[in-house]
Amino acid sequence: MENYVQISIVITSTCLLMTSVWFLGIRRSKTKRRPIEERPVGEPCGRDYNIQRAVLPRASGWTLKFLTTLSNSLIGSLTSSITLSQTNMNLFQGLHLDDVPTYQPSFPFCGPPAAVNEKCTTDNLILKRRKKSRKEFTYYSVSEFHQAYLSGEVTPAEVAEDAIEAIKASEAREPKLRAIVEYNTFEIRRMAKESTDRYNEGSYLSVFDGVPIAFKNELHCVPYHRRAGSDILGREESTQDATVVAKMREAGAIIIGMTNMHEFGLGTTGCNPGKLHGTARNPYNTNHYTGGSSSGSAAAVSAGLCPVAFGTDAGGSIRIPSSFCGVVGLKATLGRISYYGGAGQCYSCLHCGPICTSVRDAALAYATVAGPDPLDQFSVHQPEVTLWNFDDTDLSSIKLGIDWRFFRDCDKDVLSACEKAVKYLEQNGAKVIDIEIPEMEETRIAHAITCMAEMKPTITKDLINNYDEIACESRVILSAVDDLKATDFILANKQRTRTIKFLREIYEKVDVIITPGTPFTAPEIQPGDLKYGLFDSNLMTGIMRYMFLGNFIGNPCLVVPVGFSQKGLPISLQIHGRWWEEDVVLRIGNVAEMACPSRPQPEVFYSLL
Repeated sequence: MENYVQISIVITSTCLLMTSVWFLGIRRSKTKRRPIEERPVGEPCGRDYNIQRAVLPRASGWTLKFLTTLSNSLIGSLTSSITLSQTNMNLFQGLHLDDVPTYQPSFPFCGPPAAVNEKCTTDNLILKRRKKSRKEFTYYSVSEFHQAYLSGEVTPAEVAEDAIEAIKASEAREPKLRAIVEYNTFEIRRMAKESTDRYNEGSYLSVFDGVPIAFKNELHCVPYHRRAGSDILGREESTQDATVVAKMREAGAIIIGMTNMHEFGLGTTGCNPGKLHGTARNPYNTNHYTGGSSSGSAAAVSAGLCPVAFGTDAGGSIRIPSSFCGVVGLKATLGRISYYGGAGQCYSCLHCGPICTSVRDAALAYATVAGPDPLDQFSVHQPEVTLWNFDDTDLSSIKLGIDWRFFRDCDKDVLSACEKAVKYLEQNGAKVIDIEIPEMEETRIAHAITCMAEMKPTITKDLINNYDEIACESRVILSAVDDLKATDFILANKQRTRTIKFLREIYEKVDVIITPGTPFTAPEIQPGDLKYGLFDSNLMTGIMRYMFLGNFIGNPCLVVPVGFSQKGLPISLQIHGRWWEEDVVLRIGNVAEMACPSRPQPEVFYSLL
């Protein structure tokens, strides 16, 4: 009887709370929405910085479980309406835009013609091995693995054994790191032996020959499963490699396994309650999240399990975990790196790219996997891949665009570190130009609508047949999609046309746009999060604050660690470049990296050399 009363109180209280939030949401949407008809067609809506905060309460544990049940009950439509209203996802409903929608972005070739750029080669990026100070912590680079193999100091086979032991140790500790969620010791040893034989014969394939790498389990990689972070996908082993996997395999890399991720890429924390996955932990503090959705890739690189791992990015999923875990993450121009062999969600915003311990390694990985791929329609038409003037630290010809209202919308530790990094770039000759990016909130919402609308059809069948096995957070988000209308999707892509136009105008004045990586450091894991996950729209949108722009317009973005908070958590700077100008972004990132000359060793770290 007592339990029945308690349950009744909870149900009644929850319904009253949700009704109140719904009412407030209606009032909020009516008072804050401005009709687009009042704005000149094709012109900015105004210069006010207008990014809004979501107001839905945080839910995890049994609370989230209960809310998930409600969202799929008779009052599910009501809860979906609340979610859309309180996250401003209904911004476009009832509005009008005359712009032609951009459903599949394509970008003009900018910058100097390929003929004047130096040939893209990794040879001039290879550095000799450094002598490490006992007091200074630094990661081992791809070049150092290569040089160690050339000298005979160590073999790929020996490094592979160390990698296997490190993976096992990372899973034996408490809490488990959960960076690598699937690995095959036979495959690792086979690839390592073949690499060792090549070095013994003097016929190594590339600088990556024998280097341990890993791939997000959103990508096909023989003989592993492409599960996309979910217990309901990837029932069968992959029989064909994704293009990036094939290219790294051709370069001789040792694939040590598949990395963890936020289920379906639908979250930004990396919290995954799935039985096959669990939640990846931040190597700098295992009580904090890695960020998502490429959580395991960033954790693996940060913890030293491999110097390079690949992730995917539709809303910051490479750059967020890289920022939180203190490593480098590159999202190239849409299509620059083939996504063929990926799970296929959010196709017009989705990128594949490397997560590395340094900008130099990011450049090496980029040069290895970038280029046209006839299997990827976004990849076919692109200019030559270059690494023009990568080591030129004189930035006197570079103009940095900063929207200071946007830049300063972050915590004080982040602001301090990023401002110091900007000053360092100025000391190397770069000039800061004040800019204002219009229609930020409209772009943020348009990006979210586009991703959700494109994603839902790709998992509908599995969703229906295995609904109870999907994480609560994913269910809440996917249920909200049902209340979106076709006109929302059309208007969102009309907004993309507008946003691309605005950014093209800005890039006529500056070479890159600079922002922090994330507005705050890695959030702490709260009690109750791990069993059923968490739904926190304010946290999600906050983490993505500097991310959505790059995905929606498809330009290259790089995050680089530039400092640490008072609690010892990593802070990153982000560099947004013009379409196809990854060489410029990487060159500036190579200098920005020097703004943070020393770093603490992660709490969880394994050395393979």
